[in-house]
Amino acid sequence: MKRLILFMLAFVLACPVPGMAQEAAAPAVITLPEKQTVCSQCLYQGRVWMLSGTGQAYTWSPEEGLQPEQAAVPRGYGQWLVAQGDVLYRMDTTRFVLLPLRDANGAVKDAAPLTLEPVTFTDPADDYTMPQQMLLRDNTLYILYRPQSLRGYGTRLAAWDITTGKQKEVAPPRHLQAIAAHPNGLLGMVMDAEKYAMTGDKALAQPALVLFGAGGEQEISRLQQPVEPHIATLAVNSQGDVLYVSDSKIYRHTPGGDEQLAAYLSNAWFVEGTGDWLVPVGEQVSVLAMDTVTVVSAVQGVSTQPLTLYGLQNRDNAHFKALEQLPGVPVNYIDSSWGDDTLLAQLLASSAGALDVMYIDSRMADTRRLVDKGYCLDISESPIIREHVARCYPFLQAEAVRGEGIFLVPVCLDAGVLQTKPERFAKLGLDAPRTFQDFCGFLQHWADEAPDSAILPIPWSRPLRAVQQEALMTAYAALAGQGEPFSFEAPLVRELLSMTEGLNLQALEWDSEDYSKYHQPNMMQKTNLSLSYLTMSAMDDPDDRAELLALAPDERTPPGFPVQAGWLAVYGKPGREQDAIRYIEGYITALSKETRIMLYPDENTPLQPQGIEDAIQRLTAEVAALEK
Repeated sequence: MKRLILFMLAFVLACPVPGMAQEAAAPAVITLPEKQTVCSQCLYQGRVWMLSGTGQAYTWSPEEGLQPEQAAVPRGYGQWLVAQGDVLYRMDTTRFVLLPLRDANGAVKDAAPLTLEPVTFTDPADDYTMPQQMLLRDNTLYILYRPQSLRGYGTRLAAWDITTGKQKEVAPPRHLQAIAAHPNGLLGMVMDAEKYAMTGDKALAQPALVLFGAGGEQEISRLQQPVEPHIATLAVNSQGDVLYVSDSKIYRHTPGGDEQLAAYLSNAWFVEGTGDWLVPVGEQVSVLAMDTVTVVSAVQGVSTQPLTLYGLQNRDNAHFKALEQLPGVPVNYIDSSWGDDTLLAQLLASSAGALDVMYIDSRMADTRRLVDKGYCLDISESPIIREHVARCYPFLQAEAVRGEGIFLVPVCLDAGVLQTKPERFAKLGLDAPRTFQDFCGFLQHWADEAPDSAILPIPWSRPLRAVQQEALMTAYAALAGQGEPFSFEAPLVRELLSMTEGLNLQALEWDSEDYSKYHQPNMMQKTNLSLSYLTMSAMDDPDDRAELLALAPDERTPPGFPVQAGWLAVYGKPGREQDAIRYIEGYITALSKETRIMLYPDENTPLQPQGIEDAIQRLTAEVAALEK
């Protein structure tokens, strides 16, 4: 979501996390032999059955732990375990074949596979849609899909009679997001995800629990925590409690409507097509996320304090590699938010142990004040952190180090830049803007003279709001270049913002959900700095050749690029500082090669952009064909 944001040198608001002060049981990671990953799991005869990506079957129970099992399962993903009564089945979701694996007598041999009628999607965007949930009840197999054509907001529920393989009619509730087997029928999680995304009404993100089936629909309760549709999942345990995931936590919702925080997860990165995400086993629940099974207690208040990560919106490969250094450590996430500094300030000033690791964006917080006020711990005791900081550019070291101590760890360096398409400007007889005033005039001219052009001036769905943000960034870069602090009262800031007041760019607005706009030709674009993109921009169309544009605030002031840094820091009050340091060590060890090049002046080996070899071969073949 893009908004006009007034963010220069401000603290960041940390979104409130309901139940944050409660404790939940520490997770236990189930590790398969030889680093096998888990591609499916389900509950069968009181044990969790798991399939690995190599085709090996395993079971887990609190009493017996992890045990290998004999099962004829093909290698690879697309194989799904599903059970009904005494029978365990394997569903091949790529060939639509259902095959019994075990029954009350043990392994089933020479069973005839049942081929199901394939489910069809009419929109080409749905060609690779995988099941999100699957359950078997009363000889009916239910599969819930989240087709791409529904943009992540809705689902499609299909059903088959497993005695014939024929599809059955099923009438799910409107806005169904997840399903689970319930003693009284099928249980659905229902919420209007699209309306919530469009309005931001928090009440719409708290789903209803609806029983549905042959007897119609009945709302039996409403969940108390917000749910993101792409990770919507339900499970019902033997007591009839509903387990669901919200904000990387498992909540337990009782039949009476009471709700408890049951467990923190290290991550809630669920992937469609990978079996049941939540499998209750007594008072525990087996969680399948990121190819890994983690067993957590579903009982409130039995455990240790989680490691709390603040502000880490981009949970990338380095983040997940860092979590691997902390197996079994529960993690609590607090996401940052733009535009208000009050809550973060309250957390930093008064909450001992409420934060452990902070991700700080230089655009959104004054790092010097954070260090000066003692909110960041000296972590120079770590050899890994010392070596990393010592390799970084001097200006990053100057920010990170105070005396002999290290208080900030640089992990990201980036720049949001404007790019122009000079060939298109030349063909239209226009000059690319050089100053911010030129930029405003260019957009107003396009809105007045060519609002319906097939070429976009710049792919911004809300151009006025984006221009106002660009005014702030232009002023910020210019002031930083002069060694002056940013202030909204600075004459330059007020001057640039005043230039946007008379703009009327409504004719250039468009629906942000219309993704086709991003594929239209454009005159300019705003993107992160990428040398590989600049090099390859004209590969398919010479008119797409891009050049960097640094807007000058006026004719007198030289332009600059606003570079932003991302920092990790350990909160300076007692908590889980050793786990926090281990997390940062794991994070910087797993930094990508591209990030290392940006942070380390001594690491500049050119990297081939992904796919460049294929592109070179294609172009070489085209040249050879032209020469014949």
